Amino acid sequence: MHLQDLDEILRRRPFRPFRVTVSTQESFDVLHPEMMIIAERFVAIGRTEEPFEDEMSMYWIDYNHIAHIHRLDIRK
Repeated sequence: MHLQDLDEILRRRPFRPFRVTVSTQESFDVLHPEMMIIAERFVAIGRTEEPFEDEMSMYWIDYNHIAHIHRLDIRK
């Protein structure tokens, strides 16, 4: 995954939710652009954990561990 590609996906307007899957097969849904921070060597992704839906944990992921990204089909 190249930084420029990820930045394009995050900045796309209108924003489209997507899932990031890492090398351990764990996945992170990015439902809003504010849920991800792009840094020079890693991304930070916020994720809520049940049953604490009002609290968000941050996960720091090295770009080398991003296996793939795909768009989520979320209908409102």
